[in-house]
Amino acid sequence: MQRLTRVVAGIIFLGAGAMFIACGGAGNTTSDLASSSSSGDASSSRVEEFDIVRSCELRSGPGNEYERKINQKASDRLGEVHYLSVDTSVTVKILQTQGDWAEIQVTQPDFLRDSHRGWVPRDVIKGGAPTNKLDGWIRHTCRVYPAPDKSTQPVGYLSPPSSVGVADDGSDWLRLLHGPVKSETTDEFLDISFDPGLYIEKSNFTTELPANWDR
Repeated sequence: MQRLTRVVAGIIFLGAGAMFIACGGAGNTTSDLASSSSSGDASSSRVEEFDIVRSCELRSGPGNEYERKINQKASDRLGEVHYLSVDTSVTVKILQTQGDWAEIQVTQPDFLRDSHRGWVPRDVIKGGAPTNKLDGWIRHTCRVYPAPDKSTQPVGYLSPPSSVGVADDGSDWLRLLHGPVKSETTDEFLDISFDPGLYIEKSNFTTELPANWDR
């Protein structure tokens, strides 16, 4: 189950989120969206924020037949075409719905708000309240688990002062959004970009700058 090296978070969002990948895989249903978004061909009358359950490219209209939206800034900087997309590290609001598709706009992180707007299948949007997204550091060496449960087999570990992104649901566990996870057996970096279900204990995370730890 070894995977390739995870690109650091700053490059993932290079040029306003260049490196997100295309839609794929099954996700949670969005039955809860009915209470806050129209299920027909009308605009939502309420502003709600939601999580995304898997990576998905943004399209110019409600369907796969519509063009993928180009991330022009990232394409110019990297010298090749990159497309706008969202993944589990962002929070979005729904602008309108049409059939099985929704037009969304990223609300977190704030620097993607103006650029990341487009259409996605509604089943990539998670119903219910969004989790709080945080960037920070690993304060203590910690194991990374496939579930918020220490009885599960760890998939790797994080060392201080690794820079990570997490989603906080208010429990004693944090869902890992990005970070330099290493295999416990080979000590090689793992690519966690396709796995939205990795967790660390909250006590190992901090938003305090490493330079201030010994003060």
